[in-house]
Amino acid sequence: MGKGRALRCMVSLRASDSAATAQLLSTRYQYSTDGVDRVATIEPQTTIRRTNGTNVTGRRITSTHYDQNAPSAGVYHLPTSIWHAIELPDGTNVDEREIQRNLYESGGWEARMATTTITDPAGRAITRRSFLHPTYPIVEETRTPAGAAGGNHPGVQYYQSTREVARIAAQCSTAGFFFD
Repeated sequence: MGKGRALRCMVSLRASDSAATAQLLSTRYQYSTDGVDRVATIEPQTTIRRTNGTNVTGRRITSTHYDQNAPSAGVYHLPTSIWHAIELPDGTNVDEREIQRNLYESGGWEARMATTTITDPAGRAITRRSFLHPTYPIVEETRTPAGAAGGNHPGVQYYQSTREVARIAAQCSTAGFFFD
């Protein structure tokens, strides 16, 4: 084999090695078939501590599910659950768990706002609730499990007064948005 051919062969091998390395060290995104919703994020390969305390080489995966239990009237493209897992080099997933669940009750689908967000549903189930105005798609009140400084009392935050709701409604109708 001549020097030129050997050099081209070595460069070709290094290029394929660097391409494989780039694939392992890149973040990949997967989208729904219509290209609208990001359904998965696959992080670069690294050493990850599993929930049982052992270390593995793998990639963290975040999967988002959309429109679960949505009214049959249409497609909303709203995230309803978010999952984490670890993808091992052989392609198997371990430590798969739901980390967040979004519910769209009491007008939440129409307003396109989660009215209940549950963090760690299978564990601590930390729940944040938002209450929407009965006519306009705005949040009037949010309740969290503990006050701003922690403690035993839930935090309650009121966002709009009646005057503020009327002002926003007037702006919306002037801009051509009408609400029933």
